[in-house]
Amino acid sequence: MEFTGIIISLVLAYILRNKDLNRILKLLFLYFAFSEAFKQTVLFKLNGYYDFWYFPFQLCSLPLYLIPLYFLSKKKYFLNFLSDFCLLGGICAFIDTSGMHYDFSIFSINSYLWHYLLIVTGMVIKFDVKDEDFRYEMMVYLISIVIATVINLLFQDANMFYISPYHRMNQLVFRDISVYLGQNFTKLFYCFMQLTGAYFINRLCNYFILSISSSL
Repeated sequence: MEFTGIIISLVLAYILRNKDLNRILKLLFLYFAFSEAFKQTVLFKLNGYYDFWYFPFQLCSLPLYLIPLYFLSKKKYFLNFLSDFCLLGGICAFIDTSGMHYDFSIFSINSYLWHYLLIVTGMVIKFDVKDEDFRYEMMVYLISIVIATVINLLFQDANMFYISPYHRMNQLVFRDISVYLGQNFTKLFYCFMQLTGAYFINRLCNYFILSISSSL
């Protein structure tokens, strides 16, 4: 099912490649914002308190912040970041789907749809926006890591970007690495691999999109 959803997402992005990007981004943002607001509201009512474990500042939550920042600043490196890191987050989430399952099926469905739409977001931007220096994306990523770390230190229940010093690494593969290398080093390595993965996606997608464009 996951593979089929990824293929459908890529096909949808290809169909939308010549459409108005700003309009697509606004529609995507509306879905991300309203679905997250619904989730946060329901969780608060169910728990009776706010659980910072669910605070929306993971890598896959960044469209909530970067799409508005792009419209306010018109800085295309925000889009370049989303094009690479949305693809990274969207695709990698389906390698280990354990974190996408909730007690309430509507949240699980939303989580799957959210990550499929991340892939759509990344590819639609890839088709429309000329790539800029990856160093700008690194800057946005590092700033995001700093913000995530501050949230993690202020609220011990939080585990933003899965690098909180108060929680053990539970990501597939990395949790096994942490047994040998320790929690702190593994979390640094995890961040490095996210950057490496995004750069690989950047280079690979740009090559294929250039090939497709030249053949049309």
